Amino acid sequence: MIKETPIDEKRDVLNVDITGEIFIVLDPFSNQNINRELGRMGVQTRTSLTVSSFLKDAIIPKWFKKGETHLERAFRLARPYLMRDIGGDSLESISDVAFADQRGIDGIIHVSPFTCMPEIVTQNIFPKMRENCEIPILTLIMDEQTGKAGYITRLEAFTDLMRRRKRKKLQEEKDSQKDNK
Repeated sequence: MIKETPIDEKRDVLNVDITGEIFIVLDPFSNQNINRELGRMGVQTRTSLTVSSFLKDAIIPKWFKKGETHLERAFRLARPYLMRDIGGDSLESISDVAFADQRGIDGIIHVSPFTCMPEIVTQNIFPKMRENCEIPILTLIMDEQTGKAGYITRLEAFTDLMRRRKRKKLQEEKDSQKDNK
């Protein structure tokens, strides 16, 4: 079925990283199927915070690992904004924003449960990060009262913002190439 699916090579696909509290990020019921909803909007998603990366960092001894682990990268990239781990997945969330910005990702979505203290602290660090990172960040706080319509509207608005930003950046690159010729 996948091989038979037509691919539109000209379609403008946005790339978004999803970060936040691990359970909300990974559980489709808790995050209201964020990956599916974004996929319908032409957005490709990536999650660096996974159960396997957590287990690899927690169980496998360092001398068996090649290269930098997810946790080591988290400490390195979060250091300018967060000097130590404050609990939860805050360290990973901060580093995921910096990592996505380095890779030129179109945006990042931070999802967290209502009243999660480490994620609230993380959200308050994002404005400071915007001084060095140019990536758009959408914060979604999830609880049992989160309405589907408002949630979809926020995702659509964020997707529109990223599309406009991407088009503007491409136009600026074209204009600078014309000026250089």
